[in-house]
Amino acid sequence: MTTMNGKIDIEKLLEKYYLGETNTAEEALLEDYFASRADGSPESLQFDFYKSESEIDSLDSGFDDKIFAMIEAEDSLLAEHKPVVHKLNKQKFYFSLAAVIAIIAFSAFWWFDYFSPKSGVIITDANFAEHEELARATTADAFELIAQHIDKANSGLNKLQLIDKGLNSMNAFELINFYSNRAISKED
Repeated sequence: MTTMNGKIDIEKLLEKYYLGETNTAEEALLEDYFASRADGSPESLQFDFYKSESEIDSLDSGFDDKIFAMIEAEDSLLAEHKPVVHKLNKQKFYFSLAAVIAIIAFSAFWWFDYFSPKSGVIITDANFAEHEELARATTADAFELIAQHIDKANSGLNKLQLIDKGLNSMNAFELINFYSNRAISKED
């Protein structure tokens, strides 16, 4: 791909290269051109990468033999040392079986309990007017229950505050005791 003045038309040659229509001589021209530029353009980086990859030494001829020898050595070690097979005694077997049955029974009980229809009134938009008082009472009960739990939590926090006050007063007493012991030891 040369122009009338004898220069290489790189753009057309690159287009031909990307379409897979270049021969080895044209590819060598592109490699030489971009190797001489090394300006950091994508094409320059691309051909630099191709060149560095082609210069990597391939595996030596004995590589396959070394791998096969390692595999055979591993196989011979495994053949020498047979795996230990633990026999499960009857007691362990029956306990394991009982545990599995218990897990299955518990799971089935939970599954059927969780997905079974619940008794009671289900309030929807259609029957809300009929059960409005029940809905209000249930909501009030829920808020009362929440308030009781908050009160329990607050009483626990109050106890913690009392303990903290007691510890602080003990620290103050220890400081007084420390300074009085120092004063006594200085008098001696």
